[in-house]
Amino acid sequence: MISETKVLKAFQGFANSAMPLLYIKDDESYEDAMHLLEGLIEKVGEDDSQPEQYLVALLSQAISSYENKQTTTKEFLQIADDTPKDIALLRTLIDQYQLKFHEIPEIGDKTLVSKILSGKRQLTKAHIKSLSERFHINPSLFFKIPDTLPHAIINER
Repeated sequence: MISETKVLKAFQGFANSAMPLLYIKDDESYEDAMHLLEGLIEKVGEDDSQPEQYLVALLSQAISSYENKQTTTKEFLQIADDTPKDIALLRTLIDQYQLKFHEIPEIGDKTLVSKILSGKRQLTKAHIKSLSERFHINPSLFFKIPDTLPHAIINER
């Protein structure tokens, strides 16, 4: 039989140690929580049998809650929601591969790339086909971006 006293004592010890990370109030605690989360993810990966996954879930929830309260995060998410999906994906590819505008011949010259990113021009079917082939991604990503964009891009390679 599990001793209620032992469980409560262990939980109280955990709660006292983890409280600043589970109820994030400032940027320092946020950075600490992010660092701990990254370390846990590296350690346990996606192995759901590891008890540390419960802590991963708790930290993820605390981090998400803190981020959702931050004005800059809300502004970023609003901008991301307002950005057309094809432009968002193109920006992600440019950032991910650290490309200069002239390094995207699938679209054309750097002026055309700039016009597309600013919304003055649109990607054509030919652009999307060429970019999809170059980066080994599904063309549908230019139309509907999943919540796990980096994961989706990586898995298509």
